[in-house]
Amino acid sequence: MRTYAFIPTRSPYGGSRVGFDKDMTLLDGVPLIVHTVRAAIQSGVFDRVIAVTLNDEVKHVVEKYGAEVPYYRPVTTVSKDSPDIDWVKWVLGTLYGDDDEPDMFSILRTTSPFLRPETIADAALIFKSGLADSLRAVREVTEHPGKMWVVYDHYMHPLLPTLRGYSRPTQSLPKVYIQTAGMEFVWTNVVKATDSIAG
Repeated sequence: MRTYAFIPTRSPYGGSRVGFDKDMTLLDGVPLIVHTVRAAIQSGVFDRVIAVTLNDEVKHVVEKYGAEVPYYRPVTTVSKDSPDIDWVKWVLGTLYGDDDEPDMFSILRTTSPFLRPETIADAALIFKSGLADSLRAVREVTEHPGKMWVVYDHYMHPLLPTLRGYSRPTQSLPKVYIQTAGMEFVWTNVVKATDSIAG
């Protein structure tokens, strides 16, 4: 079973939340992306660790630390509005052209430099059980959406009206999680069948 890690970067176009040069921002003396490359390689999970980039500087750095950049991603996949599925389908189509498509892959991001190799290995083991189309890292939210409101037509309305959380104690509400985007695993055939990295 072939398993690849994809580390997407939008350099030199940058991200809208973290900043222009986030991939190459130094942490402990090395660029952020290096921490992600190291964790991926040290996890022992992946047959290939691939940076999905169009930046020469990023290519030079990740190759120095053991990752690869077999192709540059298209400019059309790096805008702040470009969904992940655009570059995922592009990279899978490109690899498939080389008859080297993975059975499953992981998306690991530069913005999670503290992701540990052991966590990646544990997640891969769980995912390989085949019980789900995808797996992603999440954390529990600190502010419950059941207590949140939106405004339209000049009036406030509950974000989740059927939950009626605004009238209930927070501890009585179901736990809610938000994705961290730090790590995802997906079956390649799921992407092809559903046009989604969630399945």
